[in-house]
Amino acid sequence: WWRRAAIGGVLAFALLRLATLTHYPPWTDEVWTFGILPTSFRRLLRWFADDQTHPPLFYGLLWCWERIGGASLAWLRLFPSLIGILTAVPLVWLCRSARLDRRATILAIAIGARMPVLVAYSNEVRVYALVLLPPAASLGVRVRLGNQYARPTPFAVCLLENLIVRT
Repeated sequence: WWRRAAIGGVLAFALLRLATLTHYPPWTDEVWTFGILPTSFRRLLRWFADDQTHPPLFYGLLWCWERIGGASLAWLRLFPSLIGILTAVPLVWLCRSARLDRRATILAIAIGARMPVLVAYSNEVRVYALVLLPPAASLGVRVRLGNQYARPTPFAVCLLENLIVRT
C-alpha cells in the first residue's frame, strides 16, 4: 500500500498545485526573477556572489529550465510547482520510515498537499518551493538510519544537507 500512497500523494500534490498555476498575475519578486533570467549564466553566478542574499541553486536551475522551455509564465511557474510536487515523495518515505500506519500516512499527505502556504509558494517563481524538498528528504534519511549520529554520515545525507545550506 506504500506504493499507492506515494502515487496518491504525488497526484494530490500535483492537482492542488497545477490547478492554480497561472491563476494570479506575477508579483514584484517574480518580476525581479524574470529580469535576471536573460543574463548569461556566468553573469548570473557573479551577480549572486556579489548579492549574498539570494541562494544560487534555485536560480541556476531556473536559468537552465528557462533555456529549455522559454519564458512564459506557465512554464516558469511549472518549475517550482514540480519541486513542490516532488516533496510528496520524501513525505511518504518519511511516513514509511517512521512506521506510521495507513491512516496517519494519508493524513500527513493530505495536510502536506492541502497546506495553503505550501501550495502558494509552489506556484511562485521564487526559491520557496526548494526550501522544503531537501530538508524533507534529509529528515526521511535520518529517520531511516535511526537518527544515529555516531555512525558515519552517508553520502546522501551530506548531499541533502548541503542542498539545504545552498537554498
